[in-house]
Amino acid sequence: MPPIIEVSNLIKRYKHGTSNAVDGISFSVGAGEFFALLGPNGAGKTTTISVLTTTLAPTSGSAIIAGFDVGTQASEVRRNVGIIFQNPSLDLNLTAEENVRFHAVLYGLYPFRPTYATMPATYKQQVMALSAVLGLQEDIFKPVKRFSGGMKRKLEIIRSLIHNPKVLFWMNPPSGLTPQAVTACGNT
Repeated sequence: MPPIIEVSNLIKRYKHGTSNAVDGISFSVGAGEFFALLGPNGAGKTTTISVLTTTLAPTSGSAIIAGFDVGTQASEVRRNVGIIFQNPSLDLNLTAEENVRFHAVLYGLYPFRPTYATMPATYKQQVMALSAVLGLQEDIFKPVKRFSGGMKRKLEIIRSLIHNPKVLFWMNPPSGLTPQAVTACGNT
């Protein structure tokens, strides 16, 4: 079985940079494996993830995610990856479910519907299943601005998994989560 992530001699140099931010790294990750990218500040971890999630273009080298090239098949790569950013990226003026629905519509999973009640049954089932796994089922219709930091992280996990990605990129995974929540995430 081919790797789910295959990176070969990846280089990223910023336009006015005097050295490479990512300097010829290579690695592969098999389907179902956990992989951690560790290093000191400034080592290029975030830049590497940005290239792998298609928010930055590589300078040279190659990166294949779920069989798709990040440089030439960015849309297909984005359909196959989920990302949980280091800093929260939720709309605090929406409910938790509205944040998830907005994300699902952006990913093209469902056409826009103005309310949860008008969404397809498959969407409703998935939202309820994910919120139950992460312990947010009683809070999924509440405003995000009332959520604790840990609840917001759980919601970001739900949002990143709603389109069933083959690869999940998670920046600083345990940040804001209890050990029990981290364990639950590994079991989804």
